[in-house]
Amino acid sequence: MRIGNRITAAVTAWTVAVMGVHTWLEQREAHALMQEDLYEECVVAVTVLSPGLARAWEAGGEAAVDAVLERLPTGPDELRLRLVRVGDAAGPRAPARPEAAAFTADPTTPGAARAPVEAGDTQMFTYVSTPGFGAGLIVEARASLADEDARVGQALREAALLGFLITSVSILLASWMSWTHVGRRVEVLARIAREAAAEREAPRADDQIDDEIGALAGEMNRMADGLAALREARAQDGQLRGRLAEELRHADRLGTVGMLMGRVAHELGTPLTVIAARAGRVARGQAEGEAAREQARVVVEQAGRIQQIIRSMLDFGRKDGVRAAVEPGQVAARAVGMVEPFARSRGVSVVLQMSPSLPPGPCLAVDALLIEQALVNLLVNALHESPSRAEVELGCAPSDAPRPGERSGGPHLVFEVRDRGPGLPAELREAVFQPFFTTRPAGEGTGLGLAITANIVEEHGGWMEVLDRPGGGATFQIHLPLVAPAGA
Repeated sequence: MRIGNRITAAVTAWTVAVMGVHTWLEQREAHALMQEDLYEECVVAVTVLSPGLARAWEAGGEAAVDAVLERLPTGPDELRLRLVRVGDAAGPRAPARPEAAAFTADPTTPGAARAPVEAGDTQMFTYVSTPGFGAGLIVEARASLADEDARVGQALREAALLGFLITSVSILLASWMSWTHVGRRVEVLARIAREAAAEREAPRADDQIDDEIGALAGEMNRMADGLAALREARAQDGQLRGRLAEELRHADRLGTVGMLMGRVAHELGTPLTVIAARAGRVARGQAEGEAAREQARVVVEQAGRIQQIIRSMLDFGRKDGVRAAVEPGQVAARAVGMVEPFARSRGVSVVLQMSPSLPPGPCLAVDALLIEQALVNLLVNALHESPSRAEVELGCAPSDAPRPGERSGGPHLVFEVRDRGPGLPAELREAVFQPFFTTRPAGEGTGLGLAITANIVEEHGGWMEVLDRPGGGATFQIHLPLVAPAGA
């Protein structure tokens, strides 16, 4: 039920109730006045007839009085009189109602008494005593209440009909008014709220009417305008954040490339030395025929090695990547190849461990460049933490472990980077993924590597975990969703 109908129903019910009570009290008062009038009529009638009744008493006694009373004109609703004896319950003139006992003490004294009218009574009795009758004789006057009861019933029926008409018209009028002036306008406001909650463009409400809903409509319009502006600003902010995140990831890759270039330069020195020596022999004529061809083959082989190292660095330093189906083993191998020069400079070896239960073929739909960056960040951190002559392991295996906080999980892929460093205290495992948090000494880290790594993994629908490694060290896990290999 609408609010307008509820208010109308309450007000109408109150109005009808008040009208009903007023009608009942009015009819009750009218009924009492009618009884008083009938009582006065009975007393007046007996008083007027008293001289004639006295003469009849003197002429013929009780029989003569009865004869006079019987000759009076009567009808179904007219006044009827009879002579009754007070206090003679067993006699033929015993009063019909006990109210005549009011004259038992001295019925010869002039007076009158009215019998109370009970519910369901159709007649009113009045008892009048007059001088001149015998001891104990009084006149009983009976007046019909049928007309008055009919009038009261008609008045009550009319009041009920009026109440029904008032209720019906009030409800119909209130329904129309509430829908026209309240319901329809509130529906527009509700639609504005729904569209705003769904972050869609909301309609405009009519705020030109000077009432409470008009004021609310104005505020809703201003709210919708504010939300629209906020959505636009948020969209622009989201685009800006996306660009900043992309720039930050690129800067992180360039920083990693810069850190590794010193080790790469050392790596390039060996094949360049070989190339220079072999080419010098050929140039000096020390190698001819088949020997010269062998020297040229070695030069080509070492040049290819240099080209591969440079291409690896250039590919890793690219700004944009494309998501595609890739084999996890290729991504892991490229990440290991990137950090091998840095690992040798620190006297640490990197071991790649691919599980034999991995699905065959490309089973990851990722941006390979970003996943390589994530793995390189974890490997560089592990190499920093590992002591000399230790091993850093990069593993890859399928898993069904659920995401933290969930009860069940699905099949996915896990990359694990395990080191033999001092480990990570439990209280730091959440903070380690926050930007600018680092456990290295000042000047040896920006604190962005793990934050960027976690952001990359989340963008690919995965998550990261940090575990203790049995025997000392830490294990960083990257969980990524699997896709069905092509042709599976």
